[in-house]
Amino acid sequence: MTIYNPLNQHQSSPGKDAPPCVSQDAYYAPPRGSNATITDTHVGAYLPVKGVRRILLTVMVLFIAVLGFAQDSWQRISPLPQEQTLNCVANIPGTDKVIAVGNGATVMISEDVGETWEIIHQPGNVPFDMDFIGVEFLDEDNGFIYGDYQSILKTANSGYSWEVIYQGDTTSDKRILDIEFLDDQRGFMIDGSRELFKTSDGGISWSPVDDVTSTLLTKVAFGSDLNGIIITSDSAIYRTVNGGENWIYDNNPQGLASQMLNDIFFLNDTTVFISGYTPGEIGTNICRSEDNGETWEMIYHSWEISEEESFVFFNDSCGVLIIPPLSWAGPWVTVIKTSNGGHDWTKLPHAPNWFKPYHMKSACLSSDSSIVTVGHNGAVHNSHDRGYSWNPYFQQTFFGELSETWPINDTLWRSSFKYNGYFGEETDFYFSTDSANSWTKRGNLPYENVVVDFISPDTAFAAFWDNDLDIAKSTDGGYHWTTLSSFTPYWPSSIEFYNSENGIIACLGFIVITNDGGYTLHDVTPLESFGIILLDIEYFSPTKVFVVGELLDEDLSPVWMSLDGGFNWDPILDLPGSGYFKFYKNLNDNCFLGGINEILKSENEGESWYSTTIHTSHEIEVYDIQFPTNQIGFAVGKGEVRCLKTTDRGENWYPIEIDITSGLKTVHFFDENHGIVM
Repeated sequence: MTIYNPLNQHQSSPGKDAPPCVSQDAYYAPPRGSNATITDTHVGAYLPVKGVRRILLTVMVLFIAVLGFAQDSWQRISPLPQEQTLNCVANIPGTDKVIAVGNGATVMISEDVGETWEIIHQPGNVPFDMDFIGVEFLDEDNGFIYGDYQSILKTANSGYSWEVIYQGDTTSDKRILDIEFLDDQRGFMIDGSRELFKTSDGGISWSPVDDVTSTLLTKVAFGSDLNGIIITSDSAIYRTVNGGENWIYDNNPQGLASQMLNDIFFLNDTTVFISGYTPGEIGTNICRSEDNGETWEMIYHSWEISEEESFVFFNDSCGVLIIPPLSWAGPWVTVIKTSNGGHDWTKLPHAPNWFKPYHMKSACLSSDSSIVTVGHNGAVHNSHDRGYSWNPYFQQTFFGELSETWPINDTLWRSSFKYNGYFGEETDFYFSTDSANSWTKRGNLPYENVVVDFISPDTAFAAFWDNDLDIAKSTDGGYHWTTLSSFTPYWPSSIEFYNSENGIIACLGFIVITNDGGYTLHDVTPLESFGIILLDIEYFSPTKVFVVGELLDEDLSPVWMSLDGGFNWDPILDLPGSGYFKFYKNLNDNCFLGGINEILKSENEGESWYSTTIHTSHEIEVYDIQFPTNQIGFAVGKGEVRCLKTTDRGENWYPIEIDITSGLKTVHFFDENHGIVM
């Protein structure tokens, strides 16, 4: 499937920012060519997945996929080329191709220095939730990718198809951190326990290296078939001069000065560069060795501190260190340059303000003078002049994790996104007036655990943690907020207002109510609810209200009901299983609860519930349900399946294929054919 960029294209000149593609806090269109092209390839069928991660309501992908539905096809609106975080990018030797790998079992290949990409999902039929950590190529055909499930995949055709050759574990939280192959048979691996393993059969089997005993290993690199170095998360290193047959441990290398080591690069078989920082001090250090790591000299110090900097050398003389500072240490990416083989370094003019530190997790050489960088939420940048100027090759409308959306009507929408700012969690608000096709940032709440409810296009209530439970109100669509009251320090998880006066806040184990528009709060938590994490609230009338939650240490989801507007509560049932996140009431006044592999239905306003039939054996955590007509409804969530459809009032649900691996948080269809998922 080929998708052409629906947004305007812009030409970027060196040192000049590209024009924005949305109205505020936006990123930019691909700067070259008439259209940015993305070929999206979904490889293989779904496989049963072991050890799928449990994810609570507010933990989804860091970025959203917005797709329009028309008849039987989906069109990606944002982001482009895709939304998954990219963890590593590498040049394919002997070619101008670059390959990037990342979260959600994502592989991207570009043959034009990052301007266009072919996207491959789930290569080798790996699980949808597998994160690829790195990629290594031996030559123009043969390469390896590695990551979760302690798995290694191999390609023999430049990355266009892959085969799993090694899987060390069946759970996604066990991973491989780094590999380095000397040839097509011999290689070394650092796994999630930060120990070293070796292979002599091309990665099919691995055995521990006995003389490397540290469990703080981070990266392994070789400058030749004989000379190699392992760096650790303290200043210790291991060296080999015989291809890894033996390793020499140095717990305090001369010149490294007790640094935390981040990156290593061999310029040739004996000249090596290491970057890192000294604990308790601010800044990144560049250290150089000319004797395969026996002695080191610190030759440059930059005040920006980072944990993911990358060396890129264009030849034996010219190279750069690209530093994405930690969030509190700098607002943009820094590039430091050498022109004499790393003896001296100078800082280049800082990158454009829109090249944020979180955009850069990895960098590689893409041609004699070009660099490609990749990072969070699918960010791709390119420099054609050795780091002096940068072009963005991706488009993002939002930054952060989708928290909630409010379709006020078919054209007017509100949404909120959470992200980690310089001083902690923040929530941004956006509005759309064209059915969610384009968005404008509206306002911000810089607090923890923000939950919001819009009751009209302009009026919204928010609850958040600011040493106490605080309630705020906006009357201009989320642009300005006024704090109304503070309460006992409870952590809010959901908020629902029936009108401008009556509202309920569900907290982690508590229920708080207001009947004067948020100025006065009352704790109405029943004693019997101890140990329940409350997740969602639904008003069925001014007096009839439901809450649903999870019972700690038990696989049950209690549902409570109030018949007096929320002041008094009674348990009505314990649903088997956990993770029922979303109430929904359709046009027939039937009620639905979405959970893990389950959609429950009630035909008597929540008094009793029964299971509907989901016609798939693949996992889905249902986060949202919506019915555009009496008969037809849609459900979205996270899992091997991300979208379901019903045509019989919710009795039977069938999977709909959407070619992404990200979870979906919300769905809204304008009729039975046309809709938006995010």
